[in-house]
This record gives sequence, structure tokens and C-alpha cells, in this order.
Amino acid sequence: MSIRTRALRAIYDNLPEEVLGTRVAEGSGGEESDGKADPHEVVALAVDRAVRRARMADWRDHPIKEKRIGAAIQTALGPHRALTFTILEIVKNQREY
Repeated sequence: MSIRTRALRAIYDNLPEEVLGTRVAEGSGGEESDGKADPHEVVALAVDRAVRRARMADWRDHPIKEKRIGAAIQTALGPHRALTFTILEIVKNQREY
């Protein structure tokens, strides 16, 4: 399992069961070579990468910067876009980001 940080664990633990058995946004990575990757892990890693790429200094409580983070999360979630607000709130509460 590649979930090694508190921020990743928070995202992973808060993904709902409907993430199971579905495909995330293309290019999200995280697939194991045997094709048996944990869907929650794949999504959590995709969200983590997206947030790290999109974040800017002092992004919390800055509407435009938060919107950029939200858009990155929405892209990473693929078919699970309804989770964007929930995941954004979790990300905002993680010091790592």
C-alpha cells in the first residue's frame, strides 16, 4: 500500500464505497502490475498528486486558489465528481497541503 502520509490516509479513509470497481481519471497512475490495485488507493493517490500540482502558497481561504484546487480534485476524481466538495474540505484540513 502506498498510503504513507496522514493527508493520504485522510483522503483514503473518507472515500465512499461507490469508488470500488470504477475507473478514475486517465493518467492517475497507481495501478499495480497485476491489475489488482485497490480503487480507493488509486483515487487517493490521484487526488494527492492533483492537489500537490495545483496548490499555490497560502491557498486556504483564498477563493480563486481554492477553486483551482477544487478543479484539480474534480479532474482526479473522474466519475466521482460529486465528491469534490467533501474531498476539498478534507484537503483543507491537512497541514501537508
